[in-house]
Amino acid sequence: MMQIKWKKISEYCIECNNVYISRYKIASGANRYALWLNSKLIKIDDDVKVLKNEAVAIIEAESSKSSDLLGKLAKRRQTSSNYSERKS
Repeated sequence: MMQIKWKKISEYCIECNNVYISRYKIASGANRYALWLNSKLIKIDDDVKVLKNEAVAIIEAESSKSSDLLGKLAKRRQTSSNYSERKS
């Protein structure tokens, strides 16, 4: 599991790599926490630790996609050059 540094956005929200955890106080006085990816609501839970673990999994999945990006671009260029060769 990678070490993640959370940045405090406000008294009620923390952020890391466009993943947000916000805290809401409901009428009974209890806290509820929401996990957001950009502006999309992912999950609501009573326990912030559960959401932090899920956020770490999302961030790790996103970082593995970005490291794969260069390989995909090189492969795409290779297929486009093959198309140019076939076309001529």
